[in-house]
Amino acid sequence: MENAPLPRPPNGSRRFRSTLLLLMACIGMPITAGLVVLYPDLMSWLKNQREIPFHSLSEIRSHLPDHSLLARSCPRTMSAKDAPMKDDEDILGILVEGSARAYSIRILSLGPEEHVVNDLLNDVPVSVTYCNRTCCARAFTDSVKGKPLELCAGGFSDGEMLLMTEPGHCFYHSSLRPFGGEGQAIASRANARAGPASSRVFPYESFPLVRMKWKKWKELHPDTDAYVGHMPMPACPPAPG
Repeated sequence: MENAPLPRPPNGSRRFRSTLLLLMACIGMPITAGLVVLYPDLMSWLKNQREIPFHSLSEIRSHLPDHSLLARSCPRTMSAKDAPMKDDEDILGILVEGSARAYSIRILSLGPEEHVVNDLLNDVPVSVTYCNRTCCARAFTDSVKGKPLELCAGGFSDGEMLLMTEPGHCFYHSSLRPFGGEGQAIASRANARAGPASSRVFPYESFPLVRMKWKKWKELHPDTDAYVGHMPMPACPPAPG
């Protein structure tokens, strides 16, 4: 006995589904366009997710030039009164020779290029790092003043972020254990001559930082400034005469 053909849905049902799909498209397109306008780094972050998968170190090696870093270096900051952060927003705070600076955890969570900020405060290098998958935050420094650290996001392995140091060695973010896989040869052919992972030591010292609400940090440090996302540098004034 042959199977009877399934009855076609009534015209009204088909029209309803078509109208619903059209309505969803009309709503989704303005929202997407608005996000691109309000958050110009969003498309860049999505592009990085496609071209440089954060979980695939072999892809990083093939796409990332030797001189490129997934990090922010000496970014612009804003005063406490101008920083667009809510009082209940979580921040990471550091103190360097009496100067305070806060870093928005919301911004540090946006994408691989925001997970590491190589900063200078009072000429002291401090790198603030945050992994939004593990909620682990760490800061590092070095005895050489006047130059930011060379540190960037190096991928994701075994459930946590990797930190990549010059000339391309990777270390687990939480424990600073050397990563022994592809990471030892990521950024440069010179790494092919590197020794075994077990012989490598993370080159920077840990630096104290705290996590608290923005309101509390401002009360403790009224003169603080804050990193609230990548802002382009202002144009240089024209040369005189």
